[in-house]
Amino acid sequence: MPDRPFLRSGGLTLWLGVAFLAVIGGYALLVPWLAGVDDRLTDFSAARQAPSWSHPFGTDIAGRDLFVRVAAGLRISLLIAAVCALASAALGATVGVVAAAVGGWADRLAMRTVDGINAMPHLLLGIVIVALYPGNLAAIIASIALTHWTQVARIARAEVLTVRGSAFVDAA
Repeated sequence: MPDRPFLRSGGLTLWLGVAFLAVIGGYALLVPWLAGVDDRLTDFSAARQAPSWSHPFGTDIAGRDLFVRVAAGLRISLLIAAVCALASAALGATVGVVAAAVGGWADRLAMRTVDGINAMPHLLLGIVIVALYPGNLAAIIASIALTHWTQVARIARAEVLTVRGSAFVDAA
Protein backbone atom coordinates (compact mmCIF):
# COMPACT_ATOMS: atom_id res chain seq x y z
CA MET A 1 0.00 0.00 0.00
CA PRO A 2 1.50 3.37 -0.98
CA ASP A 3 2.46 5.83 1.72
CA ARG A 4 0.09 8.81 1.83
CA PRO A 5 1.57 11.38 4.22
CA PHE A 6 -0.83 14.07 3.02
CA LEU A 7 -3.68 12.16 4.66
CA ARG A 8 -1.91 12.26 8.03
CA SER A 9 -0.37 15.73 7.82
CA GLY A 10 -3.61 17.67 8.37
CA GLY A 11 -4.29 16.34 11.82
CA LEU A 12 -7.52 16.60 13.72
CA THR A 13 -8.59 19.99 12.38
CA LEU A 14 -8.43 18.75 8.78
CA TRP A 15 -10.64 15.77 9.53
CA LEU A 16 -13.06 17.83 11.61
CA GLY A 17 -13.35 20.26 8.69
CA VAL A 18 -13.92 17.44 6.22
CA ALA A 19 -16.53 15.88 8.51
CA PHE A 20 -18.29 19.23 8.95
CA LEU A 21 -18.40 19.82 5.18
CA ALA A 22 -19.67 16.27 4.63
CA VAL A 23 -22.48 16.81 7.15
CA ILE A 24 -23.44 20.17 5.61
CA GLY A 25 -23.30 18.73 2.07
CA GLY A 26 -25.26 15.65 3.11
CA TYR A 27 -27.90 17.82 4.77
CA ALA A 28 -28.24 20.01 1.68
CA LEU A 29 -28.43 17.11 -0.75
CA LEU A 30 -30.27 14.40 1.17
CA VAL A 31 -32.88 16.15 3.33
CA PRO A 32 -35.09 17.46 0.49
CA TRP A 33 -34.97 14.02 -1.12
CA LEU A 34 -35.50 12.01 2.09
CA ALA A 35 -38.24 14.28 3.44
CA GLY A 36 -40.39 13.64 0.40
CA VAL A 37 -41.96 17.07 0.84
CA ASP A 38 -41.75 19.91 -1.63
CA ASP A 39 -40.07 22.88 0.06
CA ARG A 40 -42.64 25.19 -1.57
CA LEU A 41 -45.67 23.19 -0.42
CA THR A 42 -47.96 25.29 1.76
CA ASP A 43 -50.14 23.97 4.58
CA PHE A 44 -51.87 26.87 6.30
CA SER A 45 -53.23 24.58 9.00
CA ALA A 46 -49.62 23.98 10.12
CA ALA A 47 -48.59 27.66 10.04
CA ARG A 48 -46.20 29.04 12.66
CA GLN A 49 -45.64 25.80 14.51
CA ALA A 50 -42.83 25.58 17.03
CA PRO A 51 -40.00 23.09 16.45
CA SER A 52 -41.11 19.50 16.97
CA TRP A 53 -40.17 16.00 15.83
CA SER A 54 -42.28 16.38 12.69
CA HIS A 55 -40.87 19.87 11.94
CA PRO A 56 -37.37 20.16 13.51
CA PHE A 57 -37.04 23.89 12.68
CA GLY A 58 -40.76 24.62 12.92
CA THR A 59 -42.91 26.07 10.13
CA ASP A 60 -43.26 29.53 8.63
CA ILE A 61 -46.34 31.70 8.17
CA ALA A 62 -47.49 29.60 5.20
CA GLY A 63 -46.96 26.27 6.99
CA ARG A 64 -43.85 25.30 5.03
CA ASP A 65 -41.34 23.07 6.80
CA LEU A 66 -38.30 25.24 7.58
CA PHE A 67 -35.96 22.24 7.94
CA VAL A 68 -36.58 21.32 4.30
CA ARG A 69 -36.54 24.95 3.13
CA VAL A 70 -33.17 25.64 4.78
CA ALA A 71 -31.73 22.53 3.10
CA ALA A 72 -33.06 23.68 -0.29
CA GLY A 73 -31.58 27.15 0.23
CA LEU A 74 -28.26 25.65 1.30
CA ARG A 75 -28.20 23.54 -1.86
CA ILE A 76 -28.53 26.69 -3.99
CA SER A 77 -25.84 28.45 -1.94
CA LEU A 78 -23.43 25.54 -2.35
CA LEU A 79 -24.11 25.46 -6.10
CA ILE A 80 -23.38 29.19 -6.39
CA ALA A 81 -20.19 28.79 -4.35
CA ALA A 82 -18.94 25.91 -6.49
CA VAL A 83 -19.69 27.65 -9.79
CA CYS A 84 -18.09 30.90 -8.58
CA ALA A 85 -14.98 29.08 -7.38
CA LEU A 86 -14.61 27.22 -10.68
CA ALA A 87 -15.26 30.31 -12.80
CA SER A 88 -12.84 32.44 -10.76
CA ALA A 89 -10.17 29.75 -10.92
CA ALA A 90 -10.60 29.24 -14.66
CA LEU A 91 -10.56 32.96 -15.49
CA GLY A 92 -7.67 33.71 -13.14
CA ALA A 93 -5.56 30.79 -14.31
CA THR A 94 -6.15 31.67 -17.95
CA VAL A 95 -5.24 35.34 -17.51
CA GLY A 96 -2.21 34.53 -15.34
CA VAL A 97 -0.78 31.83 -17.58
CA VAL A 98 -1.33 33.80 -20.79
CA ALA A 99 0.16 36.95 -19.26
CA ALA A 100 3.29 35.12 -18.11
CA ALA A 101 3.65 33.06 -21.29
CA VAL A 102 3.29 36.00 -23.69
CA GLY A 103 5.18 38.48 -21.51
CA GLY A 104 6.01 42.02 -22.56
CA TRP A 105 3.18 44.48 -23.04
CA ALA A 106 0.49 41.79 -22.66
CA ASP A 107 1.86 40.85 -19.24
CA ARG A 108 1.99 44.47 -18.13
CA LEU A 109 -1.55 45.13 -19.43
CA ALA A 110 -2.95 42.03 -17.71
CA MET A 111 -1.30 42.85 -14.39
CA ARG A 112 -2.43 46.48 -14.49
CA THR A 113 -5.97 45.23 -15.16
CA VAL A 114 -5.63 42.97 -12.12
CA ASP A 115 -4.40 45.94 -10.07
CA GLY A 116 -7.35 48.04 -11.25
CA ILE A 117 -9.90 45.39 -10.33
CA ASN A 118 -8.24 44.90 -6.93
CA ALA A 119 -8.41 48.66 -6.33
CA MET A 120 -12.20 48.67 -6.73
CA PRO A 121 -14.34 47.70 -3.74
CA HIS A 122 -15.60 44.21 -4.55
CA LEU A 123 -18.85 44.65 -2.68
CA LEU A 124 -19.66 47.85 -4.55
CA LEU A 125 -18.89 46.25 -7.91
CA GLY A 126 -21.05 43.25 -6.97
CA ILE A 127 -23.94 45.51 -5.99
CA VAL A 128 -23.71 47.35 -9.32
CA ILE A 129 -23.73 44.10 -11.33
CA VAL A 130 -26.68 42.67 -9.39
CA ALA A 131 -28.56 45.99 -9.65
CA LEU A 132 -28.16 45.98 -13.44
CA TYR A 133 -29.59 42.44 -13.67
CA PRO A 134 -31.99 42.02 -10.71
CA GLY A 135 -33.37 38.61 -9.80
CA ASN A 136 -30.86 36.81 -11.99
CA LEU A 137 -28.79 33.98 -10.53
CA ALA A 138 -26.21 34.40 -13.30
CA ALA A 139 -25.70 38.03 -12.20
CA ILE A 140 -24.92 36.89 -8.67
CA ILE A 141 -22.44 34.33 -9.96
CA ALA A 142 -20.87 36.87 -12.32
CA SER A 143 -20.57 39.51 -9.60
CA ILE A 144 -18.67 37.11 -7.34
CA ALA A 145 -16.57 35.42 -10.02
CA LEU A 146 -15.59 38.64 -11.80
CA THR A 147 -14.32 40.21 -8.59
CA HIS A 148 -12.39 37.26 -7.15
CA TRP A 149 -10.29 35.91 -10.04
CA THR A 150 -7.41 38.34 -9.56
CA GLN A 151 -5.66 36.43 -6.77
CA VAL A 152 -5.64 33.28 -8.88
CA ALA A 153 -4.22 35.24 -11.83
CA ARG A 154 -1.33 36.55 -9.72
CA ILE A 155 -0.52 33.09 -8.35
CA ALA A 156 -0.73 31.43 -11.80
CA ARG A 157 1.50 34.12 -13.34
CA ALA A 158 4.07 33.78 -10.55
CA GLU A 159 4.16 29.99 -10.92
CA VAL A 160 4.61 30.16 -14.69
CA LEU A 161 7.42 32.69 -14.31
CA THR A 162 9.06 30.51 -11.65
CA VAL A 163 8.90 27.38 -13.79
CA ARG A 164 9.99 29.28 -16.90
CA GLY A 165 13.14 30.45 -15.10
CA SER A 166 14.03 26.98 -13.78
CA ALA A 167 17.14 25.11 -14.85
CA PHE A 168 15.24 22.10 -16.19
CA VAL A 169 13.32 24.33 -18.61
CA ASP A 170 16.58 25.81 -19.91
CA ALA A 171 18.03 22.30 -20.26
CA ALA A 172 15.10 21.18 -22.34
